[in-house]
Amino acid sequence: MTRSKLIDDLWDYLDGQLDDERTAEIETALQGDADLRETLEEIRAHHKILSRTGEEVLKEEVPARLKRIVENGRLSRKKKMH
Repeated sequence: MTRSKLIDDLWDYLDGQLDDERTAEIETALQGDADLRETLEEIRAHHKILSRTGEEVLKEEVPARLKRIVENGRLSRKKKMH
């Protein structure tokens, strides 16, 4: 496994998106590599910031106009399917 791939997988590791086998590989690599643990902590800090980004937007009410557009699109697709 390349270091680049390992670092890429740290993001998925933090999100809990890896399968059990890959998670175990990451954890083994972390145990034996202080630099990788430091990288994980840096990624964790970025991950935390990014997780909060857009949090306020997600709490906002979806505008009625946008809801209508989405609903009209759904109805239009249903008509085409039948």
